[in-house]
Amino acid sequence: TSSRLARGADSVACGRAYLYGLAAGGFEGVDKALTLLSKDVHLAMGLLGCRTVAELKARGPEFMLHKQNSSFVYDNGTGLQPYFGAPPSKI
Repeated sequence: TSSRLARGADSVACGRAYLYGLAAGGFEGVDKALTLLSKDVHLAMGLLGCRTVAELKARGPEFMLHKQNSSFVYDNGTGLQPYFGAPPSKI
């Protein structure tokens, strides 16, 4: 969810989570599922140092990895730099 917002989305649909909550626990299950999603988004934004969705969207490009040839690079604001960490599961 936060990765979609960082890429510039104005909204994100997450229907499957609340449907699982509904099937598992009715209203309380939906409430718990949405609470968990909200906590996950706030945690991810906090770990990235963003206080608002607007800030996340503005700083999003610096958090994204790009595949260039056979290696990964990231944009640190001064151009693409090599990324030497473990390759991400999805790009």
